[in-house]
Amino acid sequence: DVRPGATGKAGNINLNTNRLIVSDSGTIGSFILGNGDSGELSILAQDIEMTGVDDTNSPVIGNIIYPQVTGNLDKVTIETENLIMNRASIVSLVYGSGNAGQLNLETGSLILNDSFIGSLVINGSGNAGQLNVETGSLIFRGGVLATTSIGGDPVDLNITAENIELMNSQSNLLPGSSISTNTGLGTTGEGGNITIKTRNL
Repeated sequence: DVRPGATGKAGNINLNTNRLIVSDSGTIGSFILGNGDSGELSILAQDIEMTGVDDTNSPVIGNIIYPQVTGNLDKVTIETENLIMNRASIVSLVYGSGNAGQLNLETGSLILNDSFIGSLVINGSGNAGQLNVETGSLIFRGGVLATTSIGGDPVDLNITAENIELMNSQSNLLPGSSISTNTGLGTTGEGGNITIKTRNL
């Protein structure tokens, strides 16, 4: 992390484990509260399970730049056989000024229940990073995959999957499922390309 009032770069995070459980409001990643950049975040695990209680107590994996801070985010790479997300987020997220990083997910199975995966720039003119998902089975139950730049250009969102299933959530947290690239209202940025390769949708 880069602390408030400090300037610098956070180090890389490399996590290799058999099973990873992130619950409640647990977090893994770099959180930039002073001017500076994140390092790379790399996770290799056989199984990953993320489970939140509600929309205010939900786990997060990723890198975040906080408001009134300038910096850029490095890439996030996750490789796992099974990734289950319940009211959870995997993000490269910029609230301040700068560019979000690339998100790369390679899984055998990916299940999103009321969960979000995305690269986003909420303020400023920075660009979101590319989102790449490669999986055998991709199941949405109120799940969202997105790149968003409020003042810049979101880049491509790429999905390769044997099977993709989109369903409505069983709760009111995320009533629908979506795959999108977005820019802010009134901006001149262009939406990124969405490429989906699958046998069954």
